[in-house]
Amino acid sequence: MVSLGSTRWLAAIVALALCACGPVPGSRPTATTGFARSPTPDAASITATLAPQATLTQPAYPLPATVAATLPPGAYVPPPNTPTASITPRESHTPRPSPTATQSPTATPYLSPTPNPHILSVAEVPCEPAGDFMRCADSVLGLTFEQPADWGPITATLRSSYDETGLAYDYRYDHAPAWAMAGGRSADFAEGRGSVPTDFPGLTGRLGFSGLSPEAWCASLAASWCEVVQPTVVLGLRFPEAGYLCPDPGPYFFTSPLAHIWVVLPDHPQIHGFVFVAPFLSAEASEQVMNLRRDLLGWDSVATHTACGPENQAEFDAEIAAFMADLDSGQADPETLANVAALRHLAESITPAP
Repeated sequence: MVSLGSTRWLAAIVALALCACGPVPGSRPTATTGFARSPTPDAASITATLAPQATLTQPAYPLPATVAATLPPGAYVPPPNTPTASITPRESHTPRPSPTATQSPTATPYLSPTPNPHILSVAEVPCEPAGDFMRCADSVLGLTFEQPADWGPITATLRSSYDETGLAYDYRYDHAPAWAMAGGRSADFAEGRGSVPTDFPGLTGRLGFSGLSPEAWCASLAASWCEVVQPTVVLGLRFPEAGYLCPDPGPYFFTSPLAHIWVVLPDHPQIHGFVFVAPFLSAEASEQVMNLRRDLLGWDSVATHTACGPENQAEFDAEIAAFMADLDSGQADPETLANVAALRHLAESITPAP
């Protein structure tokens, strides 16, 4: 049996052993046996562990005074051999001076167009109202005339041939009906392209009257109603011929009904022939002609006529002749007759300018 005194003696021996041998393996430290803390590091010890380029104080290498003066105390400045990002400064912009009271602003075009050396003149033909028409005076042609008022203003261009010889003179209308045009050519005009109705050089040449008089020219035209309105002015209402349509028609203005007013100018110094071209059939009459092409010549409404035998062509031409007879006798529809009357007025009004 252990006495109380013996117990106290044993506890003293155990405590002495623990102090000499350290903590028992696996035991948790206690307040009396805790780990010793490391001393708190100061700034000097941290600085000693840094690489030279990370120095927190001013570097040993000298800086320009103007640069150093802008740095706060303790600012980090990389040494000269430290790579840094390179930024290219934006080019400085010099503002354009504002115009002064004695300096007027000058407009600078974005792109200056190159003048066309072939264009000799561009001008508006002066016109004034005259009832349902406009009375116009063309100083280049030396003519006055009265055109339908709804054709609108005229811009006239005189130019030389683009690649060969001669002169061209053309009108541009603002409000004229589709396929309405006007223009003329000198007798020696030539250009490397297909012909158009305004390639009219007057009495001579394949595109003119081929040396024929106006009366002989009228008599030579097939599928046309033609009249010499004045000694130098011819009005023709031209219809398509079956032989020209079959099997593949040419351009629209040579295969569709169009009125021509040819003006011969043999004594003009520049332009020897001029022509006005315009549609004259009403919408109803135009559709009748198109139906003849479909029904008798097998037109597919695009390009080809598939029924071009001799009998089909003869029947088509006979129908066109009957249509022209009705037009000549005044039995065509009212709109077509009104269109023809307006074109006749234009032809009759053409006179030399005073």
